[in-house]
Amino acid sequence: MSVSLAVTYLTVMGAKCALPSVLSLLTAPSTGLTFPVGKVPSELIAKQLTLSTMAIAVGKLVLGPVIDYYGGVLSLKVALLALAAAMGIISSSQSFHVFAVAWICVDFIFSSCWAACIHAIHQTFPSQQWATQIGYLAAAARTGNALAFTLFAWVLHIAQPFTRQAWRPVFGLAAMLQFVPVFLLTFFGDSPQTPIHVVQRPTLVESLKTVRHEATTIDFWLQLINRSALMVFASFLLFIPTLMTQVYGTTPAVASQVGSLFALGCLLSVTSGSAVYPTLPWTGKLKMTTALLVTGIFSSMGQLGHVSGWWRLNTTISSTLLFLWGLAVAIPFYLPSSLYALAKGRSSATIVDMFDIGSFLLLSFFNGYVASLRHSDPAAWVGTFQLTTLCAITSLFSLSLSYWREGQTKRYRTKSIKSA
Repeated sequence: MSVSLAVTYLTVMGAKCALPSVLSLLTAPSTGLTFPVGKVPSELIAKQLTLSTMAIAVGKLVLGPVIDYYGGVLSLKVALLALAAAMGIISSSQSFHVFAVAWICVDFIFSSCWAACIHAIHQTFPSQQWATQIGYLAAAARTGNALAFTLFAWVLHIAQPFTRQAWRPVFGLAAMLQFVPVFLLTFFGDSPQTPIHVVQRPTLVESLKTVRHEATTIDFWLQLINRSALMVFASFLLFIPTLMTQVYGTTPAVASQVGSLFALGCLLSVTSGSAVYPTLPWTGKLKMTTALLVTGIFSSMGQLGHVSGWWRLNTTISSTLLFLWGLAVAIPFYLPSSLYALAKGRSSATIVDMFDIGSFLLLSFFNGYVASLRHSDPAAWVGTFQLTTLCAITSLFSLSLSYWREGQTKRYRTKSIKSA
């Protein structure tokens, strides 16, 4: 089951890398989609990215209770088949409007996958293994990113001599890969990893009551703020190929490899830290996440200085900073909010999705903003890196306060036990 969930998230996150890998080809007159006459392709893509990211937020709003009711495994199988269909439509389409609708569907479907995986973990594994399983998912996600950028770069290299529209095989391959986790979930998804009891299905009303109760607590909002800020910070991965080609002048293949370095940083972080994190006291968690987020702030400010003209970075230094960026973001992004949701019981998918509604609404505006920039002008990126730096700082403060509250709660409980 652990392998099935990991492969699921690997292929899903890999599929999400298809668009940034071929974005420049989609908008090029000689190789791209057919856009409406008189419309600027980059502006249409920017609007489409905003809408598709908002579709994720809508999916988070409506699909969480559905996942809690029907279960994570069944929800994942349906989502993967729908994702494959949408990717297949994109690979065979020529019209921008068809592409836009299909990619909005991709993002709507994508919105269910993390919550469904978290719900499957809650049903299948004991609480002592939750952090490790989340770490596996996060590692699979970043591995999927890294492998996808490399794989899609290779596909583009192979396909370009044979077709002007080399982006079609990329989306076609992304569609076919979704059948691998469907097969695994079909044969292994119903086999319990441990003798964990079957979780009673919560109704929609029960799930919403749970969320309403949690929303009255400070800890819920601190986790939501952290998740939202780091969603933007982590999702800069999607724009790394554009940054490297337009600002640093690399080839698309090299730019995809730099995206893989970012994903590799995330992978190393979660594989080495996910088992350690839950064993730490609140002070240890505070020290770990502070060190990581300060590294992330340093990385973002390094890029900010380059595009602002304060200093000049070469491709190697920029790639190193982006690797550190990925290393810094993974644990603070994945573990605190997911463990919080799992600890709340059978409505875990709904709580996870509530965290992500705000995250993806914020991300929709960020994606639209970055996509609309004149990417070849380094100064146009200044606002982007100001925002990412601000997001990392916001996360640092919200998580620090959350850990402090955790320490105060434990101290109060200890005093109560002693006085009793």
